[in-house]
Amino acid sequence: MDEPFSALDPSLREEMRDLLSRIHQEFGTTILFVTHDREEAFHLSDRIGVMSDGELLQVAEAKELYEKPASAQVAAFLGLKNILKGSMEAGNFIMENSSLQVAVAGQGEPSMTHMVIHPEKLQLSTDLMEQPTTEEIFFEGTVKQLRFNHGFYLCIVQTENIELECSISSRQAEAVSIGEKVKLSVHLKDLHFISQ
Repeated sequence: MDEPFSALDPSLREEMRDLLSRIHQEFGTTILFVTHDREEAFHLSDRIGVMSDGELLQVAEAKELYEKPASAQVAAFLGLKNILKGSMEAGNFIMENSSLQVAVAGQGEPSMTHMVIHPEKLQLSTDLMEQPTTEEIFFEGTVKQLRFNHGFYLCIVQTENIELECSISSRQAEAVSIGEKVKLSVHLKDLHFISQ
């Protein structure tokens, strides 16, 4: 099926997705479904293949694909914005154009060139005195943008030389304002490193 729902309005598109899912379950038929819509792919698929320029970049179940993209190109296709370029040196990931170094004991390989931080894994704090534990890293920055998105907010924070995107609740968004200094923290186990 080659983008069968692309010309439909959003509500009819959702109805057709549900109908196709029911037909698929009822008949147990394999369906190859082509789409450029990430939400559609995640809603309908048992397994997703990401292609670019005729090349199959990765095939995986939706959860694995999102949590462990195999390359920076796949991560970008999935809409992930926090893809930080760097290099591995002596067990540390050193971010390009930054003083940030992350010890990646057991996670990293010499070929790792990017670190991915999922927006929902970043925790936002207005307490600038808070100290990181040995199991997490911190970024300091300024809130650049708050954007409502399906029941939560996307918060764009400008750090020293990169923008980071995090997901926060409506309650958190009410307590933060554009231009405010904040800290973002992420647990080391929630970082994902890729080599392409």
